[in-house]
Amino acid sequence: MHKKLTIAAAFAAMLCSAQGASIVTGTGFAAGVRLQSLSGSLITTTVQYAVGSFSGQLPSSTATFAEIRSGFKEFARTTANGDAAGAKITNGTAMTATAGAAGTTVDDFNTRQIYVLIGNTPNLDNATEYAFYTGTTASGTNWLFPADVTAASSVNAIAGSPALINTIVGTEIDNATGNDYLKLYGIPEPTSAVLALMGVLGLARRRR
Repeated sequence: MHKKLTIAAAFAAMLCSAQGASIVTGTGFAAGVRLQSLSGSLITTTVQYAVGSFSGQLPSSTATFAEIRSGFKEFARTTANGDAAGAKITNGTAMTATAGAAGTTVDDFNTRQIYVLIGNTPNLDNATEYAFYTGTTASGTNWLFPADVTAASSVNAIAGSPALINTIVGTEIDNATGNDYLKLYGIPEPTSAVLALMGVLGLARRRR
């Protein structure tokens, strides 16, 4: 009996130490998806992006950063280093599963569609420009998390061609030279938001 318990404990320990599922983000083509600012210039600084799922109604192309974050269930995040040629998301960057990001469970990810949220700063939470996208594989299926994100497996989250990237917020650009760009949206400054709100309140008061 003792021997059986010892074997069971060893097996359980092996399962617990298994490598978490990695979501491989990249392009599967050319040099990668380079990032452009709202003005159209290349982003040359380090950027950060997160892979996760989305709950609730999918945001529109005009969704704010806060609206996306409220429904975004983060699985993991990593950085893309920038240089003179621009920061880019390249093929083969592995993102290992975190042990349950705050407020999430494995059910938030298992077999669910993969979404990517990217910002123009080394810390996504401080981004001033952002993009949100998903896509399909070369075979035409949606990017999906594996059936068990805690198991030792991986999935190619981005593969094929630029046409397979479905940008929800932001603008995808495939230029004539073969470099693929994703333009990020700007996050309104607090002062701009306050001024806009004051204008709306002023109009409402005048109508009364």
